[in-house]
Amino acid sequence: MDEPRGPIEIRPTDHDHDLEAVLALLREARHKQLVQNEKLAAVGELIAGVAHEINNPLAVMLGYVNLVTQELGPTAWSVRMEVDLIVQQIERVRKIIDSLLDIARPMDDVELLSPEEMATLIQDALGLVLDQAPRDNPKVCLDLQATCPVRIGRQDLQQVIVNLLVNAFHAVEANGGLIEVGSRDREGGGILISVRDTGPGVPAHLTEKIFRPFFTTKGAGKGTGLGLAVSTGLIRRYGGTLSLETTSEAGTEFRVRVLAEPVFDDEDTWLAQTLVSSLESRPRPGHAYNGTALTTQRHPRHAAEQDNTMPEHFNDHGFLPLKIAVLTVSDSRSEDQDTSGRLLVERAEAAGHQVVAKQIVPDDIYRMRAVFSTWIADPEIQVVLSTGGTGVTGRDSTPEAVAPLLDKPLEGFGELFRSFSLEEIGTSTLQSRALGGLANGTFIFCLPGSSGACRTAWDRILLAQLDSRTRPCNFAQLIPRLLER
Repeated sequence: MDEPRGPIEIRPTDHDHDLEAVLALLREARHKQLVQNEKLAAVGELIAGVAHEINNPLAVMLGYVNLVTQELGPTAWSVRMEVDLIVQQIERVRKIIDSLLDIARPMDDVELLSPEEMATLIQDALGLVLDQAPRDNPKVCLDLQATCPVRIGRQDLQQVIVNLLVNAFHAVEANGGLIEVGSRDREGGGILISVRDTGPGVPAHLTEKIFRPFFTTKGAGKGTGLGLAVSTGLIRRYGGTLSLETTSEAGTEFRVRVLAEPVFDDEDTWLAQTLVSSLESRPRPGHAYNGTALTTQRHPRHAAEQDNTMPEHFNDHGFLPLKIAVLTVSDSRSEDQDTSGRLLVERAEAAGHQVVAKQIVPDDIYRMRAVFSTWIADPEIQVVLSTGGTGVTGRDSTPEAVAPLLDKPLEGFGELFRSFSLEEIGTSTLQSRALGGLANGTFIFCLPGSSGACRTAWDRILLAQLDSRTRPCNFAQLIPRLLER
């Protein structure tokens, strides 16, 4: 029979110390996670509060801009550029808030996109960006070979592609270049979308920063620094990735990996966490700060939403540049002396349109009619502006040259022009036979030969009516429907 033993003494070993150290680390990590979760919750509340508190005064500001333009009446056009700038800055704030709200936007539009729908989505995204691109658009090549259907939120994916395209256009806008957009199938399912540009590339010391919220390599007033960050957060929702594949002096390529079937991760708070870090690292009030001003890329919005927020006469559905031809009717003027024609060219281009043709012809009915007919038959020319030959002397014959070519005269143009001219030159405006009309889907406006008259016609009538953003309606938005039968 064994003898009874005394108390057993348990001495701590190195393993026990290691276990205690691990437990201590776990407690510390748990504490940090709780703190981080509190920060994320605070950020969500902050964003919701900002959206509510800022959107209300923004709506008031937009309303008063509308009221001011109505009170000023026709004289508002002299400060139209300034009013447009106010509206654009307000819209920048609204769109920054929209981008931040994307962090918590519910995924309620997940659908299966066929290869044909995917190709259309990419082409539509490209079209949205081209509408806002400079007049000298870079060359764009599409190589859409993907054949695998994918299930993803259509709007989310389009926003990602739009952001990448906007960045690509900014990269090549200085020196021109090439943008290549491609799609192909991935091994294991899903597709790969690539956007490549031949711009100067991303500097090596910035490659780790470009996905951070509020970081931008664009100049002042050209970027929010949210595009890549929000895009990354959007694609990660579905288990995909957005990466900077290559960058060098020869160009940059970004790739979007989209899974055939989404893998949702409710615990993935990458965007919110990086936003917290970015906000914590930003200068505190009172500190010196030389950061760039915030702005935003244009993104499509629902028409109903636009109509409720934008002033009546400056509703921004996206500016549509038109292709314009300018004709000067004169027996004596040379190109150097053509002040009126040059004024129309400069004002049209300053407004964002493209002047594709300019010519001077004598005041001869048949020679004028030949030029008008050529431009009317050209499908690329959407608007023809002429100056000169609308008076009452024996050599003034522009109306006689143009009238037989018109399908539909626009009597209101001449009436409105003469009403404005009455304020400037009194009853002498009776001598003007300015007219407007439509021929083969082309707008034609014949103006007097003086630079003052051309200035009045452009600044007070044509600038607004050729701007697709003017509400309640404008000539520009009617162009696709002019040849309806």
